[in-house]
Amino acid sequence: MERGHYSPMDQDAFGSTEKPFAVGPDPKYLYRSASHGSVFDRLHDAVRRREGFVLVTGDIGSGKTMVCRAVLEQVDRKTFTSLVDAPASQEDLLRTILQDFGLASRDELKRGRLAHASARELLTTLEDFLTSLSSLGAAALLVVDDAEEVPLETLDEISALSGPAGGKDQVLQIVLVGQPILKALLKSPLVRELDGRIATRLELKPLTAEETPEYVSHRLMVAGMGPAADFTPAAMPAVHRYSGGVPRLINMLCDGAMTAVKGQGTDSITPEVIDTAAARLELRPTRSSSSSPWIRKPAVLVAAGLVLATSIAAAYVSLGYRDSGVNIEAASRLPASTAGTSAAASPGGAPTPAPSPQEPAPPAATTAAATGPTFSVLVASFRQANEATALMNELRERGLPVREIRVVQSPRGPWHQVLVGPYADAAAAARGQERVRQMRGYADAHVISG
Repeated sequence: MERGHYSPMDQDAFGSTEKPFAVGPDPKYLYRSASHGSVFDRLHDAVRRREGFVLVTGDIGSGKTMVCRAVLEQVDRKTFTSLVDAPASQEDLLRTILQDFGLASRDELKRGRLAHASARELLTTLEDFLTSLSSLGAAALLVVDDAEEVPLETLDEISALSGPAGGKDQVLQIVLVGQPILKALLKSPLVRELDGRIATRLELKPLTAEETPEYVSHRLMVAGMGPAADFTPAAMPAVHRYSGGVPRLINMLCDGAMTAVKGQGTDSITPEVIDTAAARLELRPTRSSSSSPWIRKPAVLVAAGLVLATSIAAAYVSLGYRDSGVNIEAASRLPASTAGTSAAASPGGAPTPAPSPQEPAPPAATTAAATGPTFSVLVASFRQANEATALMNELRERGLPVREIRVVQSPRGPWHQVLVGPYADAAAAARGQERVRQMRGYADAHVISG
């Protein structure tokens, strides 16, 4: 058998019984780059000191979950831990925590005594447990992953779980983990108190061009393959160029490259092999090491769950989620004759469909928005403009104040966002959100600023 052969069913052809570039967050593969090593150390120290709230941000695929899992493996025996992935509601959050802390089994939560328990009953169970920890000198650690996808009101409820700010008996420590846009979401008036309670803020950076080959070598060695002999030195710049130093994309590229040489009678992975793997993944070279490539996500995304490159996220925040003339958020305002030349034009110059003349004008709150903070409900995001238009029409038929389709550009193409609002205050936005969530398939609609 050729040494270059590699497939999920025969991984030992490269000298290992496991895939060195699996994308799952396995802590044993943690590579301590300058950024990852620093974030791990500081997070571990914050957990050890039992700081109330910690924020960890980084682009998708940067290794946030892996770092957190690695830290969780290091906690002492007196610390109960729970890792929750983007809970949609307070009930979901509490049920997961109770199960992780060992207070309830999955069967109890699904069919037993807690199957139909209210949020208040679940919270009482958790509070009683946390109170008992104080006398034992024990503590609890809650990590909320993909926190940018959590509704703002649920984030506010998470804050309440740890008790009043400045309290002496805060045995529950909370780590919020998410993409960079989470930092902007935490500035919303709905969760301003939570933002003020964050004691440590950490951010993961992509790997540098120098760290990328070391990362590849590290993964191969942990998998039992020894030095990265199969990757030629010339291939490493190509790996970094296509991945932007994002660990998940490095894994995908290298895994694809090792698969590509299957049956070719060679054990050398050259730049050409990397080019082939990148083409299959639809990755484009990044302009610089600080740029992050676009990574695919499902067509319907929740408010802050859009996967944006760092530069796109920065622009998204700087716009303040407000419409201001012709920009990437309001391409649908343009006449069809000019939309093809705007920044929000669809690939190939196809204009984004404009609202029909019969559509009602935005509510009066839109005019007042320029003088104070406003709120909207992000219902869904679509790759195809016609899908967004169909949803927009359905929302109008239900009497909801629909905004223009907001188009957000990315290196992989535009996303067409459907929003309801704007609303002058958070309470009105919350009522609009509840109306949207009553629609089948849109339970993840979120309130956002702007």
